Amino acid sequence: MPILERPVRMPRLAFLAVWGHEKLGDPPVVVEHAPMFMTDEFADKLRVQSYGLLARFGLAASGAPSPRLRDTLELLAEARREVYSWSDFGARRGDNGAILVAAAGREAVRLVTDNRSVQLEPVSPRDIGGSLVDLLPGCDPAKLRPLKVPKDYYDSASADPLAESSASADELRHLMRARRDAVHLMHVAVRGQDGSRTHSTPLSAIDLTGRGRVLSFVSPDGAGGLQINVYSGTRAHLVDALTLTLAELA
Repeated sequence: MPILERPVRMPRLAFLAVWGHEKLGDPPVVVEHAPMFMTDEFADKLRVQSYGLLARFGLAASGAPSPRLRDTLELLAEARREVYSWSDFGARRGDNGAILVAAAGREAVRLVTDNRSVQLEPVSPRDIGGSLVDLLPGCDPAKLRPLKVPKDYYDSASADPLAESSASADELRHLMRARRDAVHLMHVAVRGQDGSRTHSTPLSAIDLTGRGRVLSFVSPDGAGGLQINVYSGTRAHLVDALTLTLAELA
């Protein structure tokens, strides 16, 4: 499918209006569609204005999206592989945003959004994890040793202070209580041949104030339980975590 060849930016409402009119199902997971009442007259006016805006950039004609835009939207609706993230900056809500990279076959598209606009751009399908990580807000990786702590031990109020996991658990609790500038919740998802979509549990990139970025996620411990993992938030660690999680879901 020949998707868009260059980045395209549009108002969020215009994206949702076109998506809904093309009957593509639920919008991409990072483009939340807040329920809002609108009269049929207003909905028609919004649709006309949205297609008119897109027509000015050669992306629509006669009230319909261009073939490339339509194929791009269909890729988002039917992607076989996805990586996506939400960024939360706490009190700096105006900086919040989300990224999604969707791939199918030899094509991939990256969607970047905030509460005002949606940007679509083509990217390589060979490294969709890297296409997401490269757009996360900049933050140096924290300097720390890898931590692996049994989740039951971390959660227990009566954990043995002399247990092997005690020092790592104490360090992990200190990290999780530290001030943070932002949290980026990352997920991956795959779609099966029957169209069913399966997504992962979150992988968290946490920007600790004055320390840098750490990567945290929960995984099986090999003995029937779960363990909490924390690594320095380097690009390599983030991309590897997304890539491995995709492979596990596929």
